[in-house]
Amino acid sequence: MSRMAMLPGDVVVRAGAGTGKTHSLTTVVLHALAGTTELREPIPPREITAVTFADAAAAEMRERIRARVLALSSGAGETDRALIAGAARELDLPNPTREDWSRILARLGRMRVSTFHGWALRILRSHPTTAGIDPGVRALDEDGARDLWRQAAEDVILADLEEERLGARELVMRIGFGRREGRQGDLVDLILGLIAKLREEGESPERLTQGGRYDEGKAREGSRGAVEDLRAALGEIDRRIDDATAKKRDRVELMGRLAADDAAWVDDAAIDGSIDEVTRATGGNWGGAKNRLYEPLQRIKSCTEALGDAQAELLALPVVRALRRSCERIIEEATGRKGAAGALDFTDMLLLARDLLRTNDSVRRTEMSASRVLLIDEFQDTNKVQADLVDAVTDRSDPKRRTFLVGDPKQSIYAFRGADVAVYERTVRREIAAGAEEHPLTDSWRSRPSVLRLVNRISAEIFAGTGESGLPDHVTRYDPGRDDLRPVRLAPGRGDRAPVDLVTIPADDVPAALTRARSFRALSHYLRSLLEGEEGVEVRASGDPGLPESSRPPRPGDVAILLRTLSHLELLLRELHLAGVPAGATSGRGFDTSPEIRDLVHYLRFVADPDDAIAFAAALRSPLVGVEDDTLLHLAIQNGDPTRASLEGWRWLHRTEELPAEIARDDARRVRHFLAACRWLRPRIARLGPEATIESILEWTDFEAFHAARPGGDQALANIRKLVEMARGEEMRGGDTESFLRSVSQRLDRPTRTPPAEVEISAEDRVRVMTVHASKGLQFPIVVLADLGHPEAFRPPPFSLDHDAGFGMKVKRHRDDSPRHTPWSRSVEAALKSREEEESKRLLYVALTRARDHLVLSGEGKKKSWRGRIESVRDDLEASGLIRVVHRELDAVRRAASVSLPRGSGTSDEISTAEPRASLTERAPGRAPTPVEITTTGLELLLECPRRYHLEGVLGLTDRPPGGVSEPPSSERVDPRVEGELTHELLEKVDLIEAKRDPATALRSAAAESTSTGLSLESAHSAALRFLRSDAGRQVLASETVEREVDFRLLLPAGENGPAVRVRGRIDLVFRDPGGRWIVVDYKRARARPGGVERHRTQLTLYALAVEALESSRGRATRVDAAVCYLGDDPPTLHRLEPESDFTARAQAAVSDLLRWNERRHWPSVAPERCDQLGCGFRKWCHA
Repeated sequence: MSRMAMLPGDVVVRAGAGTGKTHSLTTVVLHALAGTTELREPIPPREITAVTFADAAAAEMRERIRARVLALSSGAGETDRALIAGAARELDLPNPTREDWSRILARLGRMRVSTFHGWALRILRSHPTTAGIDPGVRALDEDGARDLWRQAAEDVILADLEEERLGARELVMRIGFGRREGRQGDLVDLILGLIAKLREEGESPERLTQGGRYDEGKAREGSRGAVEDLRAALGEIDRRIDDATAKKRDRVELMGRLAADDAAWVDDAAIDGSIDEVTRATGGNWGGAKNRLYEPLQRIKSCTEALGDAQAELLALPVVRALRRSCERIIEEATGRKGAAGALDFTDMLLLARDLLRTNDSVRRTEMSASRVLLIDEFQDTNKVQADLVDAVTDRSDPKRRTFLVGDPKQSIYAFRGADVAVYERTVRREIAAGAEEHPLTDSWRSRPSVLRLVNRISAEIFAGTGESGLPDHVTRYDPGRDDLRPVRLAPGRGDRAPVDLVTIPADDVPAALTRARSFRALSHYLRSLLEGEEGVEVRASGDPGLPESSRPPRPGDVAILLRTLSHLELLLRELHLAGVPAGATSGRGFDTSPEIRDLVHYLRFVADPDDAIAFAAALRSPLVGVEDDTLLHLAIQNGDPTRASLEGWRWLHRTEELPAEIARDDARRVRHFLAACRWLRPRIARLGPEATIESILEWTDFEAFHAARPGGDQALANIRKLVEMARGEEMRGGDTESFLRSVSQRLDRPTRTPPAEVEISAEDRVRVMTVHASKGLQFPIVVLADLGHPEAFRPPPFSLDHDAGFGMKVKRHRDDSPRHTPWSRSVEAALKSREEEESKRLLYVALTRARDHLVLSGEGKKKSWRGRIESVRDDLEASGLIRVVHRELDAVRRAASVSLPRGSGTSDEISTAEPRASLTERAPGRAPTPVEITTTGLELLLECPRRYHLEGVLGLTDRPPGGVSEPPSSERVDPRVEGELTHELLEKVDLIEAKRDPATALRSAAAESTSTGLSLESAHSAALRFLRSDAGRQVLASETVEREVDFRLLLPAGENGPAVRVRGRIDLVFRDPGGRWIVVDYKRARARPGGVERHRTQLTLYALAVEALESSRGRATRVDAAVCYLGDDPPTLHRLEPESDFTARAQAAVSDLLRWNERRHWPSVAPERCDQLGCGFRKWCHA
């Protein structure tokens, strides 16, 4: 490190995973600022440019540099001071003082640390007139640029079709205009991908036909030559008919006739027919190389293929021309729209900055002076234009300049964003040939020694060796002497256990989907076992990497599960949930594609547009309404005729609201409620705004409860809240519901890469699930590579562009529409397939190198998968003690602990359960546990039903009547909750002395202090007045001691049944009766119901215990009575209850169970009969 940090010349650093490349970059900056480099002078901050690929990475680098300079300026930073002093002595240069560092710190803000796009935009804004741009030009974000380009492309292609431009129809027929499922996308996606590739290469659409490709004259000439060659080959085999067997003689005669028949080759259709006949004639088994006809037969096959390619090129000519014209017109159209908006996309910035530097010497000199020391991070992720930009400010002949490139080709995994590892390889070769020094960084500060041995062994197996010649630049080469990672960490003192567990299941001949589900199940229960300490895995607790380590058992937050794709995320989360492993996706299904967001937007769409039948049906089928498929069908049928089921039936329904008799009663009620809610919202949607509209929908439905009860529901709830925040942001920008709906609908139609909302759960509390791409730059104590059997399937697009192989397209034949290769599409496909395979290897390397202490591998698969690559060295790894195979028998897995799931989770409603597993919580020995705090309402809910406690008490979801939903608001109706709160407020504030004389006057005085008005206040006033005039009210007014709204904290000490519990609450009313006994009263706004008083025994017991504890602390033993007063009754009455005698033990046991349920992130429900007794509205999500 010391030599390269002193910048002996231009430097290329190959920084392996975990080797501290960011620290190395900032160290180089320190040396440059201090002047302790071979440039032999301090470099001012304004002459240093550092470039990386993400805003977060640039901010981190900027902060690290500032922190180290700040420490040096304050006399701290002993390590850096020793480093700089050593370099100064070695170079015989002055050592900077604290004052020098203070001056550097004052000017540090002038140093450029940015992304490539930020760097390019800064260049353009510094020279706007020369660059030909508006000084106030703005940068289009990724989503805005994508929408602009797509709209331009759609408009251009539709215009081409309407004007019947040559080849446009064939192009659309070949690909399909509309959106298609899968990776290839539709025609617009493919064209925009091609344009993006051209622009990243710095090329124009002319590239598609360069090198004589798709030239009609050459194509015709090639076809004629191929016909002559094939006819000659056919004639040659005909002359050797005597060498054919009796069975093959007819075929040889056919080939002879084709050779002699001019009509068989007269036009393209005839040639296609002849090709088919020749292909059939030469098919089958001809006896191999020993057959005398083998050589002429091979020549015929070769000529047939060449002719087929030539014919395909002729077919492709109009399509390629149309494609080229479309690309040119789309680029022109998008450029015009960006100009009108005064904006540039990211690629515009790079291209304009590159061209400006290439064509204007004055600008180039200015920018070179600002990049006297140029540092580029993550150089393996550059594209050609970015590399050209670096080259434009580089002058290798100037001894006073330095370029410092950092990268690792093994970690280039962003080809889908335009990165090309071949650019890195070509640039590095050129730099080294020009005199740059290459320095490998191989000391890994991240991983255990045994983990690194395994990574090195697998890497040497999957990557090509440096001795292999003739390989394209995109192929990653691996030199153990240069690329093997070396550990800085010491092996644990307890012995270095096998760093990898391979979790396997019995091999069964079952479909891949079932194998994946079984594999996920086995992995989930293995992780449960690991977190309970049964697998012997420990992670580093703390300590310097170079010193012996202390270790501890793993926690859920130590584990990260990495997936290649998120296609099967929900299946994995479900199995983890069943096994009792707390888990959540930190990068999951995109926000725009999450079902909860789509459901809410469909509801909004129908509210805004009652003729949107698709939105109507989607909202009905979603959990927002939740009707069955049969109901949808009956609603779509018009006039009782099943043959007339259509969208128009749904449109007809919302106008008439006459429901077919065949609909189930519960579904009919739901549909009526939905229509009533929409009818109430529709005229108010403009006044309410998007935020209030969404909140109203959530309030009237149990949508949040549905998702909260499902595995991974915390992510869905976070996404819902994020949508509400987006609606609020739209309002703050001056938008309304219409503009918000238009914006969010576009996102749903063309999903962005917007990540899901952050889930507010501590990282220590759950296992994280993410893609390998999302894990880049991160590290975890335990990494799990799941679904290793996911196949590395290559799906070639209809046309594509490769830097080396050029452009190629497959086309449909005249006769049967089957796709055919053109002369160049084969090589382009082969190049793309090779690139994808190499990227898959690099992705595996990145995944393996995220682990600090332990790796877990899981997933059954075939050879063309990550599992297959690992299997190729499995025996060697087992023999070396680097891998431990964990066999999981499925019967044992099925008997493991599990839970019952809510309906709608995608699994059976009932799962057999075993004994509860041990807690995952670590407890410090000899230390008294801290009391568990809970509210009175929370404890009451917990004792009633743990799941309801979580949904209502923790998540704050609103309970609904069983099987029902709340009604939409009415301007003529009092809100019961508001009325209850106001009644409590009036009874708290009323002057009791004045109330003895005149309750009405006293309440009016209290009401005058309230900020509320309207019907709710009037209703609250009436309820409070009824109480004060009742016998219960007169008892209170007659008492000499009255306390209202009394806050308390009651400690229930630890016992055999569980931990200490501290309960917080507020008592509505406490008064002393004439006999001197305390009475605690809890107000309820509703009317008394049969058996309803009993439900409040828990709450009143707590109140009584709190008052008893308070009196006991004052040295007065007393007996406390408890009562409920229903303010809705006329007159209100005190319903007295006897407090529970064994309440403390029951509460401790419930809280003890709660701790375990929180760790497992599973809260069980009570029996359905109990739900009915409680009138719980969450019942339908918990029971069938």
